[in-house]
Amino acid sequence: MTAPATHLALAIIAMLTNACVLFAQPPDTAWVRDYGTGTSGERVECIRPVPGGGYIISGDTDVGMYSAAKTIRIDDDGNVFWSLVEQPHELDGTEYIDNISDGGFIQGGGARFNPPAYEEGYVRKLTADGDQEWVRLFGTNNIDDWVSCVREVPAGGYIAVGVDNAQWFLWRMGPQGQYMWERHLPYEFYTRATFVEPLADGGFVIAGNYPDGFSLYKTDSQGIIVWENQYFSLGRANCVRELPNGNLIASGRQWYNILTNAWEVIMTDPDGNVIWNHEIDDEDDDTSYEANECWIMADGNLVVCGMGQDEDHYYHRWIIKYDLEGNVLWHKIIPDGELFTICQGRDGEILVGGIDYSHGWPTADLFRIFKLEPEVEVDLQPDLTIIPETGGWLTYDTEINNIL
Repeated sequence: MTAPATHLALAIIAMLTNACVLFAQPPDTAWVRDYGTGTSGERVECIRPVPGGGYIISGDTDVGMYSAAKTIRIDDDGNVFWSLVEQPHELDGTEYIDNISDGGFIQGGGARFNPPAYEEGYVRKLTADGDQEWVRLFGTNNIDDWVSCVREVPAGGYIAVGVDNAQWFLWRMGPQGQYMWERHLPYEFYTRATFVEPLADGGFVIAGNYPDGFSLYKTDSQGIIVWENQYFSLGRANCVRELPNGNLIASGRQWYNILTNAWEVIMTDPDGNVIWNHEIDDEDDDTSYEANECWIMADGNLVVCGMGQDEDHYYHRWIIKYDLEGNVLWHKIIPDGELFTICQGRDGEILVGGIDYSHGWPTADLFRIFKLEPEVEVDLQPDLTIIPETGGWLTYDTEINNIL
């Protein structure tokens, strides 16, 4: 729904009170760009900075009566280099896209074939110019098959997670997408593996909701489970990141009832033990909040995007920045929508995208990106080794100044 100004003002006051005392003003919005066609079904699922500058964006749109994957490459000012829209019944939706070490991109989502009820997960490799090199399908012709996240592995190849025949899965591929191994957890209703993070020790951590709550799973390099923790009995972990010291940051939601969710962000040690938890909820008013993607900033702090409802159940885009102790540094609200993805670009700016309700809920006909002004002046120039052969962290040659 689109909120009247009075509703939004009251909502912001209530939301900021729930979040905690703020310590800094959030950054201003630098620009807003729309890349939609005016059709329904427009949504931004993933944005990533490209090492040479600009961004790669993936999401969904409608072509005729059917959904289709959309991929756009833009420069730092939002100008389009190239744009792809797939044909229906080929690649019908995209969940994730990321840079890879050869300068191209790896992308995952769902592909629906005839009859339209059948869907398989896919991973595909794109060149820097958007040409498809290969595509691999995964699934059992079940409507619940899709790839939620795919990442390049420091040792070579790719790791993907998602849903296969309503089962949580981990799928390891070689550099050309060749099958290496897969791991499944037993069937549980509405099970989702939503995100995978390659770890400095060669293993992986997976976010999701197995068996039915906000969960993290740590595996070794062969996908064998090392530890598993369910932090909230109902809900879902949407994203997880490894910090340089080995701790983990995860974002998601806790589910109370059909109307009410809580915003949940946790930090754990490398063994999955909780260090801190930041929760925002208003269970008595049946309002919902959800933390979607988290990102580690160049200044070492954390930023999380998602959504929050006001007392009239209007949706608003939320961005919260935390320090490493879990304190809220600032909280920005952008009206009328939800955010699914967030990243920081090479000059320190933050980009976010999701679903836009400016024309009234549930209409979603704007493929819209917001860019926030940088808090610091930063020029992130990746080293020649974008992903070290021995694993570990991305290394940057950078200068940071003018800290606000």
